[in-house]
Amino acid sequence: MQRWLLKLASRLLREVQPHSREEIEIYAEAFGIDRTILRDVPWSTSMLGHEHLAPAPGNTKELFILTGGHSFRDYRPLLEAAGELGLTLKIGISRGAQTASFSDMVKPYPNVQVHGDWSNAQYFQQMAACTVYALPISQG
Repeated sequence: MQRWLLKLASRLLREVQPHSREEIEIYAEAFGIDRTILRDVPWSTSMLGHEHLAPAPGNTKELFILTGGHSFRDYRPLLEAAGELGLTLKIGISRGAQTASFSDMVKPYPNVQVHGDWSNAQYFQQMAACTVYALPISQG
């Protein structure tokens, strides 16, 4: 469905912004996007202009990994690594995406916190406060 929509909209595209140079080739090959309209915009600069980029008061000393989202995510390796190391991992994922299999996958790890009720502003505050932001993308 995504590829079909992209194909329909391709003549309207003026610029596509993957988050790294390495993704330019991937976008060109996987989605058939013309390389001349692919421009990498590093993640950190795409956050500019958000007014909520300060950690929430009282949330500046906690060490934790933050992740989130639902599309094309492979949480298992990140859960296993955080669980093995005992690191606090916070996952921002909508309640609708918290399936029974997702809950079962998270259950063995007491150091993992799942948050389904954060607003965008709260998520950005967590992003500003985290020690590491990880985005576990599915291979391929």
